[in-house]
Amino acid sequence: MASAEQAKLVSSEPRRRWTRWSLRGLLLVMTVFGVWLGYEVNWIRERRILAELQAERIARLPSPLRNVEVYRDAPKDQPLSVFILNCLGEPSRQMVMIVIWGQPAGGKADDSTLSELQHAADLFPESIISWVSAN
Repeated sequence: MASAEQAKLVSSEPRRRWTRWSLRGLLLVMTVFGVWLGYEVNWIRERRILAELQAERIARLPSPLRNVEVYRDAPKDQPLSVFILNCLGEPSRQMVMIVIWGQPAGGKADDSTLSELQHAADLFPESIISWVSAN
């Protein structure tokens, strides 16, 4: 009998909800989410700035070289390697071609070229980065 009464007492107590948020906790979560989203949107903005810069460089190339394929989109059946790109509407790129001015053809890349290529690799982690020299 005692166990039946204890069971009634236990079941009659209000159950504690799993998610209980204070206003401070909600503001903290929203702040962290906002900072993260701002970082990701800035990443997309920098990708687009690099794309515009490459389009300007392609326009200044001599006419035989203007047919350089700057971007190649990832195949549709391939899952996106960077999920956030898909969420923010940015296409994933399989290949990115970088045009570098003033680099001697066939020579070794100097430090500024390497830093520019590293910057492109940071902005396009899902892509193969290649470069062409234009003088």
